Amino acid sequence: VSHSGYFDNSIIDTIKKLQYLGIKVWYIENTPVFNEEIPLALLRNILFEVDLDSVMKSGVQNYIDINAALPENIPILRHLPRMCDDTVCTIDADGYPFFVDILHMSEQGVLWYADTFKPVFE
Repeated sequence: VSHSGYFDNSIIDTIKKLQYLGIKVWYIENTPVFNEEIPLALLRNILFEVDLDSVMKSGVQNYIDINAALPENIPILRHLPRMCDDTVCTIDADGYPFFVDILHMSEQGVLWYADTFKPVFE
């Protein structure tokens, strides 16, 4: 998300236009953004026992929340509480990374929190 707010405003404008057309809109909460690519961080941890704390903390520190700017009647799929607490974010399950880089979720990551999407299909 752009810090300038332009991208945020574009999302909000698009949502309002879709609603005006009678289309039900769901907003998916942003994923955390990490300081380094998760698969590489996990590999360094395995090979060289490099600590993962700073990587896991960066997901919380870099999170950009535009939820407050959304129209009130937009349902938000919140996956962050399942992925992160106040200080760190989960980055893997049994060594399988939840992200393919610093931002984009892997298949394993998407499957890990797939239950979040159930309300959309009910």
